[in-house]
Amino acid sequence: MLSIGLVGCGAVVHSNYAATLIGRAAYGVRYVCDTDAEQAARTAARFDAQVASLERLADEADVVIISTPPSTHAALVRACLRPGRTVLCEKPFMTTHADALAASQAAEGVGANLYVGHFRRTFPQLLLAQDLVSLGVIGDVRSISASEGGRFTWKAVSNYPTTDPNGGVLWDTGSHTLAMALFASGLARSPALNVANVDVQRDKPEPSHAFQATFTLNADDRAPQCRLRVSRKEVLPNMVRLQGTRGELGFLTDMDDRVRLTTPAGSVILYAERSYDDLMECLDVELQQILLHAGDAPFLAARFVGQINILETLSNAS
Repeated sequence: MLSIGLVGCGAVVHSNYAATLIGRAAYGVRYVCDTDAEQAARTAARFDAQVASLERLADEADVVIISTPPSTHAALVRACLRPGRTVLCEKPFMTTHADALAASQAAEGVGANLYVGHFRRTFPQLLLAQDLVSLGVIGDVRSISASEGGRFTWKAVSNYPTTDPNGGVLWDTGSHTLAMALFASGLARSPALNVANVDVQRDKPEPSHAFQATFTLNADDRAPQCRLRVSRKEVLPNMVRLQGTRGELGFLTDMDDRVRLTTPAGSVILYAERSYDDLMECLDVELQQILLHAGDAPFLAARFVGQINILETLSNAS
């Protein structure tokens, strides 16, 4: 059985990882680590694990899962990379493009397997949309529109969503929404993603709770026009739309199995072959793919470096 070390014992561990790691035959949590001793002890009891220092956890665990505030990811990932080690860092991967690139290169250099937790990449409608784009059904993607918003109900143990500049809605919800749009469009595979002609509006300085931006995305020889809008205060259409030279695809950012395809011939709803009953099934699939290295490619850290460059640029735009 693979031994797992959890770095960070906050809300995501108790609400998500407890449902998908306890009782598995192939892997299980052996160590937990947190700066809050009481939180670490409570988590250790839940997983029947040991509280350990970061150093011991990094030396002895086969797999390390990092689920701490995003501003801590760079240092923690560096501390946990070992030859043959699997490290899974929760989203957003890093808060700067430089750190994302350095971490990805460092993992490759030591022979570690570094992944990013974006379990929405298992959503049936997203995989179907990606297949349709790769088949050329809508032609070349010329524009991307993505929005997601609703009342913020996540009960974070720390207060980083309201105090950390990288804890606002862009880095939190927006990293999910943007990742889905890039994945479906095929642009996530581009080795370099840059933005130009940026226009940003936010409700307040970061961490903001309502954010929107228009920009040109430069990826290889492609330059689609993009619009991103995310909010913790306002209900928005939770939707991604990809406009191509031959048609348009639209799909929900919530877990679903449907994609709307619109072409000059008309509009039709297409259904994915697979569906899930709840989000924890999707997280379970992600963990199996990563921890057992079965279909893990979509979660490789190298495929998120460009996304972090976009988020950093948008976050710093005035």
